[in-house]
Amino acid sequence: MLLSKRLVAVVAPLLMVWLASCSGSDVEGASRSIVVLSPESATEIVVPVDAFENVVEVTTTTVPEPSTTPPPASVTSSTTTRSPEQTTTTEVTRTTIPLAEEEDTPGVKLLGALDRFNSCLSGEGYEWIGPPNPESGANAPENNMDYFRALTTCNSRTGISTVFQEFQASRTGLEPDEIEQQNKDFIDLTDCLRGKGWEISELTPDENGLLSPAEGFASADGDVDTDQIRDCVGEIALERDAAEDG
Repeated sequence: MLLSKRLVAVVAPLLMVWLASCSGSDVEGASRSIVVLSPESATEIVVPVDAFENVVEVTTTTVPEPSTTPPPASVTSSTTTRSPEQTTTTEVTRTTIPLAEEEDTPGVKLLGALDRFNSCLSGEGYEWIGPPNPESGANAPENNMDYFRALTTCNSRTGISTVFQEFQASRTGLEPDEIEQQNKDFIDLTDCLRGKGWEISELTPDENGLLSPAEGFASADGDVDTDQIRDCVGEIALERDAAEDG
């Protein structure tokens, strides 16, 4: 599962841009600022979201163990004896690379946190429309106080800023060959997402040489579809496995 783990890590540049856009800014007329992620930490990242949550699907069946004791010859009526059940597991055929084995990695946690954040926001009756922006004026949708409260509530519930900082710490000290491979993987991921209709700005290197979108990115519907990110990670991994086997 080394390949899938590595591909999960390269989602970092996309999530870095999205999470950086969640960083705090003052709402006009508000007495405090929202801090979903600190802008200082966002500038260091090269993946939203644990990367991915994956579950190894198994089917569990129970097979009754046959009785080894024959019925007495003099007994004409039949009886049924319940024996201890034997449990077997059968692994489902995979069509994508599973990530359950790496679900505790920082990249997987981050993608999962993004999913939970978006789900929380939806539960509050909102979808992500950007961070509060005082330059847009008090009547702008992103400066609505209820939306502001939903952002802070969901940040608190999901801990997305803490997970982001943990991921950032895991990305320091990469060797040159690791950076080169990360960039190659990220270019492949970007090409796959663009093929699905994503708008991703030009890739530029940061101070560490890791590529990331210069400005922003979004899926065809203008949101961040983490399912499509997972699909691309799985597709790339399968293609590479097939190339190695061939």
